Amino acid sequence: MAAKSKLEQILLSNRPAPILPTGLNRLLQAFEAHSLTPKDLVEVISEYPAIAARLLFVANSAWAPPSVPIESLEAACIRLGVTLVRSVSISLCITASFDVISRCPAFEPERFWCTALMAAEASALLADMCVGIDVPDNATMYTAGLLHNLGLLWLAGNWSEETSRALQLKSERDDISVRAALREVVGIDYCEAGGVLGRAWKLPQVLVSAIEYHSAEDYPNCAEPSAVLVGYALELMDALNSESEQSPSLRERGGIALDHQRLDEVLQRLREKRQEISRLSSVIFS
Repeated sequence: MAAKSKLEQILLSNRPAPILPTGLNRLLQAFEAHSLTPKDLVEVISEYPAIAARLLFVANSAWAPPSVPIESLEAACIRLGVTLVRSVSISLCITASFDVISRCPAFEPERFWCTALMAAEASALLADMCVGIDVPDNATMYTAGLLHNLGLLWLAGNWSEETSRALQLKSERDDISVRAALREVVGIDYCEAGGVLGRAWKLPQVLVSAIEYHSAEDYPNCAEPSAVLVGYALELMDALNSESEQSPSLRERGGIALDHQRLDEVLQRLREKRQEISRLSSVIFS
């Protein structure tokens, strides 16, 4: 714990955390509410004109072309649905805090957010599987998956040259992970950086734990079930990317064991959603 505290002091003294995106906590709290109606969404999002405009753009885009133009925010929310509105709103709110496109050439925003959206989908599906197990609900897990790689944004925006070199190294070598490449070049991986940033922004602990510990080999006592589920979600995504027809064998962690047959069902759901999410990322962040 002392080593972690020292690491945070070094990071924040050398590169202060960006200011908490205006309205992020408001959005997170609003989207955690159950039974949100389109009018509820409009009430929240109308405070953020840039997000509202992008939602209207997505609702009228070739990704899901409507039969007639959608001209109101409420109509856009009805067409897109709560899950998609939540994804776009939180993602755009966070993206506005980082200048990565011009500063970090190897960073690919569409790929980054496609990974985040897939992790969100997988994390929510896994939460729904955990009947009788004390885990966060699927709305919270969706947000945890969406934010799992938050630290990479901070690294790309503040250690741009080093992060670009690390990402280039990863593209040249199949035997090294993004985390390992970042540790080798930058000296810290995106999970550690994300934990520092999450605490600086005072995000809920359930989210900070998922961001910081989802790739841990041995989960510390302070890790929450959200970290385990996001870790499982990323293993399923690895299986998906390797074109495996069967889900990976996931060892029990944190007292959470998942039924293999149901994991196969989740993997199939992700396979069906992959192309749609890829197109959506392109539309949102182009």
